[in-house]
Amino acid sequence: MKKSLLLFSFFSLMLNAQEPYPDYQDQWDKVIGYEMERLPKSALQEVNKIYEQAKTDNNAPQIVKALMFQSKFAMLVEEDSQLKVIHNFEKEIAVADFPARPLLESVLANLYWQYFQENRWRFYRRTETEEKANPGDFRTWDLNTIFKEIHTHFNNALAEPKRLQAYELDAFKSIIERRCDTRPNKPTLYDFIARQALKFYQTDETQLTKPAYKYELDNPILLSDAQTFAQLQLTTKDTLSLQFNALKLFQNLMAFHLKDENPEALVALDLERLNFVNEYAVFKNKEELLLQTLEQSRQKLENYPVSTLYDVEIANILRHKGSNYHYKRNPDNQWFLQQAVAICDRAIERFPDSKGGLSCHNIKTSILAPSFNITAEEYIPVNQDSRVLIQYENIESLDFKVLKIDREKALELKEIYKDSVRLALLKKLPVQTTFNTTLKSVGDYQNHSMEGLVPALPHGMYVLFATLPETSAYAYAVIQVTDLTLIEIENRSDQRMQIVNRVNGSPVAGAKVHLQSVDLNRYDKKLDKTYTTDHNGYIYPSAKNHHDYHVIALVSTAEDKAVFGAYYLSNHGDSSPEKRHTYYQTFVFTDRSIYRPGQKLYFKAIVVENKPDGKLTRSRAFPNADVKVTLKDVNWQEIKTLNLTTNAYGSVAGEFMLPDGGLTGRYYIEIEGKRSRINNIHDISVEEYKRPKFETAFKPVEDTYQVDEQVTVKGEAKALAGTAISEAKVMYRVSREVQYPRWWYWYRPDYYSEPQEITHGETTTDARGIYEIKF
Repeated sequence: MKKSLLLFSFFSLMLNAQEPYPDYQDQWDKVIGYEMERLPKSALQEVNKIYEQAKTDNNAPQIVKALMFQSKFAMLVEEDSQLKVIHNFEKEIAVADFPARPLLESVLANLYWQYFQENRWRFYRRTETEEKANPGDFRTWDLNTIFKEIHTHFNNALAEPKRLQAYELDAFKSIIERRCDTRPNKPTLYDFIARQALKFYQTDETQLTKPAYKYELDNPILLSDAQTFAQLQLTTKDTLSLQFNALKLFQNLMAFHLKDENPEALVALDLERLNFVNEYAVFKNKEELLLQTLEQSRQKLENYPVSTLYDVEIANILRHKGSNYHYKRNPDNQWFLQQAVAICDRAIERFPDSKGGLSCHNIKTSILAPSFNITAEEYIPVNQDSRVLIQYENIESLDFKVLKIDREKALELKEIYKDSVRLALLKKLPVQTTFNTTLKSVGDYQNHSMEGLVPALPHGMYVLFATLPETSAYAYAVIQVTDLTLIEIENRSDQRMQIVNRVNGSPVAGAKVHLQSVDLNRYDKKLDKTYTTDHNGYIYPSAKNHHDYHVIALVSTAEDKAVFGAYYLSNHGDSSPEKRHTYYQTFVFTDRSIYRPGQKLYFKAIVVENKPDGKLTRSRAFPNADVKVTLKDVNWQEIKTLNLTTNAYGSVAGEFMLPDGGLTGRYYIEIEGKRSRINNIHDISVEEYKRPKFETAFKPVEDTYQVDEQVTVKGEAKALAGTAISEAKVMYRVSREVQYPRWWYWYRPDYYSEPQEITHGETTTDARGIYEIKF
């Protein structure tokens, strides 16, 4: 088992106070020295001495610290140290008093939680048991057991909230990381432990078993303001629900901090609570309710700088809604970005140097940032106006330059990744022409698109270079001005390329097509060959290797030239019409897809001949062909062979008797031509299976149901002979499963939601074989 210790990662809180207990600094210096010299045994011995001294002095912080360091060094020098660490904490908890006991309970809960996170895959593979498989070894527990144990220890840690809330964390300074603190409120032991528990309860483990009475955040009042929420009476039968316990902790923490003179701690908790509820709530219009609550909470604290944190949340929500704007799908979202900027301006005007004011400044800067992109046709006709698609945000106009470039420079430009080098190359290119495009602006800060006019250009290769006036922002697109185009045609027996005029579609005869392979590996032969198109504009290239990737075609005529590619060439040999060969296809059909041993197998096969006819390929049924049909078992051993001849329709038919005592699995029917290139393999399944004597099916649900209505589903059981099966016991289970749209899996292909059981039970069929399930 992997040895690791994650005891200290959660001990991080902001403190600045005097420590009332001795810190045994001299002894700890020795421990650190041994650790630096890589002497874990000596360090462990010194820690044991500190532990005994702390027990004698009843020094709670040093007891906890010593236990943590004992665990750390035990991991390095002892076997089964993980189990011993847990047992040591359990023994200490049994005898510890306040304030050490609740802190140790919290540490133990975190140890279980961190062990689960490191071994999540192990727990997901285990079956849930009614009792602990081995109560003394947490490494053998199932998923629900370890979560119950974590829940128990956090509950124990928070069992005395009043005493915890009255105890400041100053005494535990030696085991808590110091950080700069600007808050006037000093955190208490209750804050610290409750925060640790919240990290656990806010997780979402979808594999946990969910009862039929699963707790759900289905009440809109959960999104109310802090005072209202803290006074809610939350109850549920699902007392182990992570979400329910998170809400209860939020309630307790917020009720405690509602008494604070400075509202910073309360606002931080309130925002965290609102975001948590918004994420897991199942009621409608939760985003609108969230915005209302944020605004109400901001107004109550508008004289405090911390109120700007509510502005930050409101602005972020509006920005997210605005970013989903689409002129067809979401036209109502067009002006949310403008509203977000107004919210940011309000916060910046009131408290510009507050944390929320600075965050609002960043949000506003992000929304107002100009950006643009251009997209142009790669090939455009000679001496004809064309268009460029411009996508832009917060821009009124763009300056364009058309730069002349050759193929070598274009390839160099493509390989440059450093922006400054790319820009330097572009600035050196000669300018063919310039123009300016004015963009439509409506003040909504959204991304818009429009087409700009590109003036007519002579044939050649160019860079369309766009810049934003008085900034360094730019975008570019490489275009070719040509009346030529290349069409690639490929089938099973040949591969052709045709050069045509892109303006009128007529084939271009006598064009030179130079094919050149690029990005070769060291084993490939370089393709470097020139072809001339025939009267139909065709060439018939052949690959130099088995396959040629990234083949560039340089096409030239007396008046024009262009570069096309990259293409993929297969090795068809000489693919000219006179060199193409005939090939055959075979289609096999069987009377069923699965058989039992000893059954008779009937098959039929059709052979199709595909024969070149000029530049075309003609297909026909292939008659009078001698074929050999062989049945082979799972080990590819021949069972029987038939010699057959196709009829006038190109088909053959026959039968095989499957061996009664043979192997089960995949069997194969192989068809081979005796004097022609006919070859095909068809597989079937041979299995021992028992034919069912009855079947049951649900009747279509014709009624429509609303939430909280009882659903009735009817089913029917009948024998295969058609008679109803009466007084039969029917066992059923109803589960609810989330069905995501297919596009969801494009973004989260591994996402899975565990089904939730709604109900289960038994019923009986009536005289007609009908049964009902109600839930």
